[in-house]
Amino acid sequence: MEPYYILKTKTYTTVPRLSSAQQLALGERDDQPIVELKLITEPLIEGYDKYKMTSENIEKITGRAYGRNDEFEQFISIRYSDVYYSTNTSCLYFHSKKSLFNQFEKTFNKSVELTYNKVNIDFKNIIDNQNALDIKGIWFGNLLDTNVKSLLLMGNKVEESSKYQDLLTEGTVTNITLIYNYNGKNLKIMITKDGGIIFYDKINETDALTALDYIYMNLITPAMTSVS
Repeated sequence: MEPYYILKTKTYTTVPRLSSAQQLALGERDDQPIVELKLITEPLIEGYDKYKMTSENIEKITGRAYGRNDEFEQFISIRYSDVYYSTNTSCLYFHSKKSLFNQFEKTFNKSVELTYNKVNIDFKNIIDNQNALDIKGIWFGNLLDTNVKSLLLMGNKVEESSKYQDLLTEGTVTNITLIYNYNGKNLKIMITKDGGIIFYDKINETDALTALDYIYMNLITPAMTSVS
């Protein structure tokens, strides 16, 4: 599966580097974990800026470094992922785990150089106006039954079942899986309420970016209730 998460930018300027270290208040330690974007200029992808994102986190675990006898109780883990800015949609696409996307959003939500909104999707709009889409699965959360965290309906035309109508009154749709026709190809994707688009099958970088643009403009934007 190939996960992407979307932020809709309000202000954006191509920069060689954007780091949380630049936002540290006076007196804060400069050795704490950072989140950072570095511009990648080769190879150039027309219509997109590409960044390498570095995400650091404190991990509390006992161990010792190879070749050293002294133990440590915590260390800083480093993870890398790709982030793209699309000039077609003015969106940032995060090819990363959801946790790293959330970490970035929380870290830079008061940034001056980069301002953005999170995406909030009305799934009922997508489901009721399929335009030849084939809905394969619908996830429900926030259920009235406190013993059940989530439920999944799977099958063809599940949105036409009486169970679907019942669950709409008992909870909210959080994710859907569907087949989407793009450029003559059937893409199996999952859309999450917080702006995630997850490709079930492997897809190359260029195809993923152009598909994300198309899906955002033709499927996500009409179904957005708000941004926050």
